[in-house]
Amino acid sequence: MQYSSLTLIFPSFYYFLKDYFSPKEKGSVIASFFVIFLIGLFFAFLTVPFSWVYIAFKICQILGICFSVYILFFSIQTVRKKKQDARKILVGICVCIVFSTWELYGSVFENAKYHSTFFKFVYLFFIISIASTLVLRYVQLYKDAQLLNKYLIDQKEAFYRFVPVDFIRIIDRESPISISVGDSKEKSMTVLTSCIRNFASLSKTVPLNQTITFLNSYLSEMEELVYKTTGFVDKYIGNEILALFGDYDERAAKENFNSADNAVESAIKMVNAIRSGKLVKNFLIPSFWNLEIGIGINTGSVILGTVGSERRIDTTVIGDAVDLSSGLRSLTALYKSKILISHHTYLRLHRMSEIGIRMIDSVILKERDQAVDIYEVIESDPESIKEFKLKTLELLSQGILEYKSKRFDEAAKIFRQLYREEPKDFISMIYLKRCKLYSSKPPDENWDGVFRFQTK
Repeated sequence: MQYSSLTLIFPSFYYFLKDYFSPKEKGSVIASFFVIFLIGLFFAFLTVPFSWVYIAFKICQILGICFSVYILFFSIQTVRKKKQDARKILVGICVCIVFSTWELYGSVFENAKYHSTFFKFVYLFFIISIASTLVLRYVQLYKDAQLLNKYLIDQKEAFYRFVPVDFIRIIDRESPISISVGDSKEKSMTVLTSCIRNFASLSKTVPLNQTITFLNSYLSEMEELVYKTTGFVDKYIGNEILALFGDYDERAAKENFNSADNAVESAIKMVNAIRSGKLVKNFLIPSFWNLEIGIGINTGSVILGTVGSERRIDTTVIGDAVDLSSGLRSLTALYKSKILISHHTYLRLHRMSEIGIRMIDSVILKERDQAVDIYEVIESDPESIKEFKLKTLELLSQGILEYKSKRFDEAAKIFRQLYREEPKDFISMIYLKRCKLYSSKPPDENWDGVFRFQTK
């Protein structure tokens, strides 16, 4: 058994080299011949009489030398192909072949003194060199695996900057890899849309690079406020933001969790951030100093999904709730308001229901059939304006009731009084103009007090 096991050294080493350097390539016919012959010798060692073992051993040595030459040729090929570690192993094989030949020559002609002992050291050196090569290779593989893992993590984080993790969770997907075109889910959410007023005219007076720098600073700050109130930004469209708030989020406790509350809280913080001047203090540009934003909020059913093609996928959110939120944002400029919410959102408020909110109008937006009651969030207004609006809540409601009852003269008196007390409250001016219009040209009998906008 001691001698027979020697015949398996060469086939084993050959297959080690082949698997190490060329695992996918088929073995050659010559190598297969040597392997079969040496395996045959292995079984011959086990069956032949002991007197024949010496002859079989010599045959094994000669075949081993021949096979070593083939292994040498194979190793040279790997060096030419610039395989990793090929040069190190080739040097070891060359040293081993030289001293194996000397060993064989000495054993046949018995004229090489101490050949056996010396070869043992050479063979030990060869084994150690192979082992060290393997150790270094696997250490390198481990480092490569760590770098690859970091690269994949970076790629995943980069993907989440394009597709929020909240979006992936909502459409019931475990990771970005599982997303495909057409994935969608309908869900009740609160939609927040915001934009910078007159941004196009502002940006014309500012160098482009400074505009981009400011815009990135602004969007980053707004996104952080949305995230802290458990929402997520679905889209940036120029300076516009489309954010979504769900009724449950893993980032917050379940009790008293409400998408409408969170969206309104986020909007107040966004307006306060602009009012504080925090965003513009690093920009010595007068155009940015009086920056104003408008925010529209609505709650309803939306469809979140992916659209596009196999080469280009994008996320989208569609639904009447999104359109109404965008429409309310546009109306903030008309009413000179910071934050407008629909009655759908107002009726869902819980912990935010105690803040300053007033009903200001009932409207039908363009391309819509149903009227919506509009509420103004006054919590983020300057203190003096806020106090006035809170103090005159009942008076404003009375004026709107008179207006809807077609008693335009009585309504005009109330709105005129409100305008005299606080000209900066633009709502009274809007109703004064309407009362004047309808006093001179009364509406028809079917008039319901709802104002119909012809533009978005």
